[in-house]
Amino acid sequence: DNTDGQLGDGTRGTYRITPVQVSGLGNIIAITAGYSHTVALKDDGTVWAWGSNSDG
Repeated sequence: DNTDGQLGDGTRGTYRITPVQVSGLGNIIAITAGYSHTVALKDDGTVWAWGSNSDG
């Protein structure tokens, strides 16, 4: 339900049924999502995360 902003689109509490690219974040080679967070690996080796940070 995007309560923690895990969709990365600047909204909270919204539902999405189709994927969309996160604005300003390109060259992703791997991505994973948990219950309330998302983590992406870029081709330059940097890791980006968004959503809940309640457990780390």
